[in-house]
Amino acid sequence: MTLFLLYFSLGSLIVYFLLSFSEYLLVRKYSQSTTCKESTPEPYTLIVVAKNEAGQFTRLLSYVNEQTCLPQKCIIVLDDTEDDSLEVIRSKALSYVEVLSSSSGKKKGIEMAISQATTDALLLLDADCVPLDRSWAKRMIYHLEGNEAVVGFSGFEPSQEFLKMLNQWEAIQSFLTGLVFHQIGLSYYATGRNLAYRKSAFEKAGGFSRIDHFQGGDDDLMIQKFKAAGHKISYTLEKSTQTQSKAKSTWSEWLKQKSRHQFSGKYYSATLIFLLWAIGFLAPAFLISCLLLAFFNSFWSSFIFLLTFFGLGVFTGMAHKRLFLNQKQIWYVPAFEIILPVVKAYVSIQVALKSTISWR
Repeated sequence: MTLFLLYFSLGSLIVYFLLSFSEYLLVRKYSQSTTCKESTPEPYTLIVVAKNEAGQFTRLLSYVNEQTCLPQKCIIVLDDTEDDSLEVIRSKALSYVEVLSSSSGKKKGIEMAISQATTDALLLLDADCVPLDRSWAKRMIYHLEGNEAVVGFSGFEPSQEFLKMLNQWEAIQSFLTGLVFHQIGLSYYATGRNLAYRKSAFEKAGGFSRIDHFQGGDDDLMIQKFKAAGHKISYTLEKSTQTQSKAKSTWSEWLKQKSRHQFSGKYYSATLIFLLWAIGFLAPAFLISCLLLAFFNSFWSSFIFLLTFFGLGVFTGMAHKRLFLNQKQIWYVPAFEIILPVVKAYVSIQVALKSTISWR
């Protein structure tokens, strides 16, 4: 038993190191700025679907209006909205903004906006997200050249609160895991907080057909449909292409948000589900094996393994520091790597028992 635990712990450390190093290399590769043409990029339509987000629109539209390349049209779909969002939007008096109303959920709202778009290039953003750079739209549309879809990183505003730092690390790991899978031909990850794709590609892939029977999953499942249709997908980590929003401030709010995000996971392929669970539970399984080693009188082996794991976690945090993290967060990374899989397992069990879920 002790020998098995030793081999398992060592093997887990090796796999964890290889994954961390792969992510480090990918961060370096995808965060490099590519040469951007000085000429105006192709026209694009900005799409925002929101529900009762009146408090966000003043800030959002101010950031949109400051972009170096304005959209030909900004279509805002108010889905089953009961607050004063419409009045707030109209008060900005932006000629390129068009407001639509819907009561059929986010996917229908996106389909409605796409049908009204007069450009092939589409750029999607959530109401509570803002670009980090005035050239965000220009850079995202630039990356769309030669591609059918571009997935950008969307994180959260810097904070010293543990939960908000955990939110940020989860966003980082979700994106980087998606990037690793993209490299091996299993593109599956996207977020509507920062996503661009072509109207022609959306229509060729059949839109939301076959995935429109439940709320949520309009981003990652759409990317998987693009992949199945042979569309070319690109990812970017350039600072100028990133967006950010405010992280949830309570555990209940965050768990509800995670439920929405993971609901679509039930519809992933069996291969994808297996690989994601295997990677996700690598750290907790390693921790359990180390505790068992200590129980079976292999205390020093357990201590060395745990110390190595902590060092790898800090290395991983430092590798991503220049893009995402403040100094304090780095030391929490090993704990984040243990906590997140447990939280996701809890949420997955909750989601498995639900047949529907609200997107807001």
